[in-house]
Amino acid sequence: MYYPRQFDENRQRRPGRKYLYGVINCGSQRSLELVGVNDAAVYCRPWRSVGAAISDIDDEECLQDIASVGRHESVIESLMQQFSLLPARFGTVLHGPDQLDDLLRENWPSFCTDLCRLENKAQLDLKVLWPASELRTLIEQNRRLPGGPSKNQEAGTPSMRYALYKQRERTILNALKQKALEHADAVQESLLRICSESRCEVLPSEELMLSGSYLVERSRCDEIHEVVDALQAEAPTFSFLLSGPWPPYSFMNLEERILKSEMV
Repeated sequence: MYYPRQFDENRQRRPGRKYLYGVINCGSQRSLELVGVNDAAVYCRPWRSVGAAISDIDDEECLQDIASVGRHESVIESLMQQFSLLPARFGTVLHGPDQLDDLLRENWPSFCTDLCRLENKAQLDLKVLWPASELRTLIEQNRRLPGGPSKNQEAGTPSMRYALYKQRERTILNALKQKALEHADAVQESLLRICSESRCEVLPSEELMLSGSYLVERSRCDEIHEVVDALQAEAPTFSFLLSGPWPPYSFMNLEERILKSEMV
């Protein structure tokens, strides 16, 4: 069993690097009764109505330890049970209290807005695989494609044949993209009845028809699984891979705001 090093309220006034787990709706300086990376106590450093969930970190070499990843995720999960949370990704280290205070002060209005937006919500991720090779064959059979079979197929220079090949591939990929968009629209129509937001990419690779993240009320996560099961039953040649619930990383780019605070 791990025990955190004793929480010291005066520690935050001294220089030192701070490991950030996220921003929470807590406006009081206090221990959060959690054990963070490197067995350090997790506490809240507040600014008005929000606070940063942090721990002290003297040596970043501990972040090379795989156990630190598990400790980070454990803290994130615990924070989500107690607060609204804007999660930071593993390995986010601030250079000291001044940078932390600047981050909270400069972003306080948007942090308040985002904390309300993400309250009691979680992220579920969906990947949809489809039979790309079969669809490619159907397209090749049913469309007139540049550089298709003909008695003059070998005619022309190598550069001309290569140009025809590239044109043929663009035509096939455009047709696949169109089919993927049609299927993705049907998936989105079903899921967005339950989800409040989504972040999706259609056809990120030829085999992956859809890759998406969905923001949903925690109490409705089971409904998402039911909808995806129904979609799978309707399209047995597709594979619907749903994971989560996760912290809403895709709906809050905390790292981008940290970079801006470093540039100021």
